[in-house]
Amino acid sequence: MKNAMYVAVDGIGIVLVFLMLINFGTRDAKKNDTADKLFDTLLIVNMSLLVSDLLLWIINGAEFRFSHFLNNTFTCIYYIMHPVICFTWLIYCEYKIYSDAEKIKKKLPVYFLPIIITVILTFISCRKPFLFWIDDNNFYHRGKCFILFFCLSFIYIAHTIIIIHYALIRNRRSEFRRKCKVLLIYPLFPFIGGIIQTLLPDVAILWVCSAIALLILFFHLQNTKITKDALTGVNNRRCFESFIEFKLDNRKLQYLFLFMIDIDKFKLINDRYGHLTGDDALKNTSSLLIRSVCRSDFIARIGGDEFVIIGERETKTDILETINEINSQFRIFNDEGTTKYKLSLSIGCCIITKDDCLSADELISAADSRMYDEKQKHHKDSASR
Repeated sequence: MKNAMYVAVDGIGIVLVFLMLINFGTRDAKKNDTADKLFDTLLIVNMSLLVSDLLLWIINGAEFRFSHFLNNTFTCIYYIMHPVICFTWLIYCEYKIYSDAEKIKKKLPVYFLPIIITVILTFISCRKPFLFWIDDNNFYHRGKCFILFFCLSFIYIAHTIIIIHYALIRNRRSEFRRKCKVLLIYPLFPFIGGIIQTLLPDVAILWVCSAIALLILFFHLQNTKITKDALTGVNNRRCFESFIEFKLDNRKLQYLFLFMIDIDKFKLINDRYGHLTGDDALKNTSSLLIRSVCRSDFIARIGGDEFVIIGERETKTDILETINEINSQFRIFNDEGTTKYKLSLSIGCCIITKDDCLSADELISAADSRMYDEKQKHHKDSASR
């Protein structure tokens, strides 16, 4: 009866993970997205653990030809996959935070050590009751050193939490902090399930807890795909349209500003160097804008080479200083000469006070008109040189 209950629990977990696998993102859009591929790997490993756990509950205590061999085999797979999923989670988090695949590759020999140790100890346990043993009646039992196996997997979780905590200390941007805090959700559920399962050997909820944690992360990722620009990583037009309405109704400081931003001569960059270089220019533009403004400011790409920034300041001087900082960052980028193209912006600024009652369309129209005037001025200055 108990075995049937746990088979049903694992079955629910398998269905959850399967649905996530077939519904995660748009396949064509994410072919080259390393983070999405790592999340897919997490789902596949979690599925493997749920399937192996389900088979173990079916085989445990059963008596048929090769049942003892199958019990040993699936137990070995189950044990080895524990540190594998924790390892995958570590790699996923590190990539999501730093997006540095080369740096991660250099760390892999060290990162693989707990898995290698687990594999060795698992195969030893097939002969000696070290981590586990299967008795003559084909029943599974934990070995005397089972806690060592748990600790090897926990090394990955502990290291991941340290990486996320260090990233939170170094980067104070609210959007980045939200992303890091979401990453902390996953280990919480399986860790609690693991503690319960370690203390109560007859309870099997660890990997269902893991599936539930991945489901929460799955919803977050799907929401991000809806609200984020896929190329630059900043907010998209849909998110901008809802945010500006919200911000107009929830002003805190004296002045609210909207910058409408257009990259000067962006078409020339595309025509001269190709669309891949144009994409690179858009990515660099978003990075420079992020670097130039306050962490509470809202940045979005609303189409083509157009960006917007929404923020609040106590004085108009503070807003003008923000524009100066943006231009300064772009001048520094051009002076460094790391790319074959130069970047400059036309910025249209509309500022309203707490008492002004402009609609979102009026605010956008005013900023857009000033941006167009600025762009025409830049064209005339360029032509006169």
